[in-house]
Amino acid sequence: MLIMAVVESPRSLHRDARSCRPSSTQIVSACMRYARSVRYQGVTIQDLCAVSGAPERRVRDAFYDCYGVSPTAHLRAAALREVRRALLEGPPARDAVSRAATDFGFWHLSRFAGQYRDLFGEPPSATVARRAHTR
Repeated sequence: MLIMAVVESPRSLHRDARSCRPSSTQIVSACMRYARSVRYQGVTIQDLCAVSGAPERRVRDAFYDCYGVSPTAHLRAAALREVRRALLEGPPARDAVSRAATDFGFWHLSRFAGQYRDLFGEPPSATVARRAHTR
């Protein structure tokens, strides 16, 4: 699946660092800084254009240049990684999954659970349960 390629290794996201134009790297970096600063919540392509100072097509091209995926796919995978980190490292809580998901902009919890399972090969509740057994 496309999203799996985005998550497996941050280094492998770059097809070849030399093929990613410097301006693409700058655009993507500005977009990612912004998305992280708002915890991936409500980020639109218009927001990415505004923070990078680039038109929509150029923003899309920059993500494809650097990662081979659309801005949306890359930001979703980044947000899912943040949720996983929160589930693995955060304090135990009865509502840990829903809290972590909404903290990073996932409002449709069933859709989130499916995306999480597709990406990590387990439901988010299994991540929480596994973590509880290792403590």
